[in-house]
Amino acid sequence: MPDFLILLLGFVLAAASVVLADRVLVASEQAGRPARLLGGLWLPLLMCIPFLGLRPELNLEGSLGSVGVFASVPLVMAIVLPLILLFRLGGDDRQWHPDDQLPMAWPVIGVMLLLLAVAGRGPEFLAVVAFAIGIVLLWMETIPRPGESHGGSSTGSLMLTFASVIGFSIVANESGSRWLMLILCMVIAACMLASTAIRLGSRCATMAAGWACCLGPILLLGLVGQNGLLASIIGYSSEDIAFVGYRQLVGLEVLVLPGLLILALSGFITGWVRWSTIRGRLVAILLAAGAAGLSVGLLMP
Repeated sequence: MPDFLILLLGFVLAAASVVLADRVLVASEQAGRPARLLGGLWLPLLMCIPFLGLRPELNLEGSLGSVGVFASVPLVMAIVLPLILLFRLGGDDRQWHPDDQLPMAWPVIGVMLLLLAVAGRGPEFLAVVAFAIGIVLLWMETIPRPGESHGGSSTGSLMLTFASVIGFSIVANESGSRWLMLILCMVIAACMLASTAIRLGSRCATMAAGWACCLGPILLLGLVGQNGLLASIIGYSSEDIAFVGYRQLVGLEVLVLPGLLILALSGFITGWVRWSTIRGRLVAILLAAGAAGLSVGLLMP
């Protein structure tokens, strides 16, 4: 298929994903476990799945390569969430408040990424282990709690939205315009987060942004680990001399930026309701401006 048709299809799927996600939010005025799943699982996945089509490929030396793909989701969250809190999208009655607890899984994932970055290299199965730890931490947040309501609406719209973002991810993987697709992915995530704040309030948007910030690098690491595992199996079965030991994964230093962004965003969310108005606005502007500057520097070809 010609690349311009792939780009056209990508634009159509990107627009459809944003519109369908907004329809899901319109139909999702609910409480209990469905609301937690929406803000802590479904919305973060919808924002992260498009980036999976731009998954980093290991080069011959087993390096992760560019930092841009791994840091893209945290960069979007660090730009958009401070602006949402700064301009109080969604009204004052659904704002993040001092009684809200920051999930400890966020800083744990941030520290784990920093530890991998400090290590710099290691066996390929480390990527799968990091992915498993992140998914288990997310699963712990979705466990039913006593007295919670179950069920929920907008199932059909949610399924259509997942189909749309998965389709976009496939198109992005086939496109030769990698950087344009990466920008489109960031626009999709930003629009979904802004729509979440407008429809459901900044509290739900804060939870979605925090989990998306963590899930983006974790899901990409899972893809890297899966690809490395598949390559090891194929290589082991096709080589005359069996490979002994574990294949090395290098270039883990690229994880330092997403790890720092996760910790910075966690600290900002914690301090937002405790700082004075002037300090909170100043930190929000600095965080958004710094993330925007990093985006321009890292993600442009």
